Amino acid sequence: MVESARGYQGFANAKSPASHTSDASPASPGSGRAFNPIAAASFTAIVAAMFVLVGALNAWLGERCVIMSAILSGFVDAHAAAALVASAMSRAEISLPAAIVAVLASITSNAVMKIIVAYQLAGMAFATCIALGLIVMIGIVWVAAWRLIA
Repeated sequence: MVESARGYQGFANAKSPASHTSDASPASPGSGRAFNPIAAASFTAIVAAMFVLVGALNAWLGERCVIMSAILSGFVDAHAAAALVASAMSRAEISLPAAIVAVLASITSNAVMKIIVAYQLAGMAFATCIALGLIVMIGIVWVAAWRLIA
């Protein structure tokens, strides 16, 4: 995830007018590749391991574990976590309120990961801007969901 974000940062630096006068360079200059295959394979292995863990937890603990599983998988991919919850919901393994909370929990954990990556790549000032936007956006969604559930 960090490698793909660094690749994006390199692309953004290459496109910015300031990069023409500075020493900014893409993430892997001279490699001739669109992405780093080792980083892509590592990310794929992490995602696969996370989903094996989440699947095992869901099979073992059932609905009690859906929210925790959604939080864990949300750190890697919020879309897959939402699909996991929708699949459990379609099999009547969880209730609608539990599904709503689980999806929102996965989106929230994914936002936390985005803030961490923003801090790692661009520092505190950029991470603060990203965090403020994500907190407002996710807060509004949580309030709307709370009103829907209650």
